Amino acid sequence: MNPRRLRTLRETLDIHRSDRIDDPSLQDSAVLVALCERADALVVPFVLRSDYRSEHAGEIGLPGGRADDDEPLRRTALREAEEEIGLPSDAVDVVGRLSDVATPTGYRIAPYVGHVDEPIEFVRDETEVASLYLVSPTELAASREHRQFDCTARSVVGPADPAVAVRGTTADILAEFFDVAGDVL
Repeated sequence: MNPRRLRTLRETLDIHRSDRIDDPSLQDSAVLVALCERADALVVPFVLRSDYRSEHAGEIGLPGGRADDDEPLRRTALREAEEEIGLPSDAVDVVGRLSDVATPTGYRIAPYVGHVDEPIEFVRDETEVASLYLVSPTELAASREHRQFDCTARSVVGPADPAVAVRGTTADILAEFFDVAGDVL
């Protein structure tokens, strides 16, 4: 992503009014929509959750998870991406935040958008992540059908599933991302 487009993305996310949910009954968590440069293409990493935590087993999602006590949510998103897929926190330029999302399982998710301008060799945490999918944001946007995105990947770390779809909360986060910033990509 050239510097001008990155600046435009940052400005677009800055002026976007992202909603915050203030509900103390919800457990804080955060995810990262990471726009990663890779071989002259931009990709977004998605994880296929392993059976390690049964409440999300088999789900496709963005790297992220529960906040530690009093941990800033931005830090949570970066820490979880580093733990789950080996994305070094210091390699991520956080360019904005999307609206909080409340889940039926009792979480408040704070989605952050980051850019990684250097090629990263992803390493999945095999305990938590069954597979890691690297998907072009352009292809994701083009595959959008209501609340579902096709996550067929050109690059997979781990066992591949031939037909993978992003649904539910992750699809809601992606829908807002593309609604707000899709023209910038």
